[in-house]
Amino acid sequence: MINSKNNVQRVESVIYTDDAIRREYGKVTDYSIRSVGSPSKDESTQPIYFYKVKITGEKNYGVVKLLINEDKNNGKPVYSMEIQDIGSTNFCIRIGNN
Repeated sequence: MINSKNNVQRVESVIYTDDAIRREYGKVTDYSIRSVGSPSKDESTQPIYFYKVKITGEKNYGVVKLLINEDKNNGKPVYSMEIQDIGSTNFCIRIGNN
């Protein structure tokens, strides 16, 4: 079974090293774990944990859902990721006529 405390370290590792996150958000400047859960009813067959993580990067901010699972063959943790929300941190205020 994957320890939940170890998963938090894995979440941090994914956030700072995943190429898709870097492409969408730029360099991550801040993150917070918004929710944690274990959707599996029978953890003996398939331990799985999910995390919704709010990310702020140099280009964008948004929410990513991470699923952390044990590989059935070797017992090592694997993850899948779904980018759920993206908003731009770039904004412009125009006053008057241009």
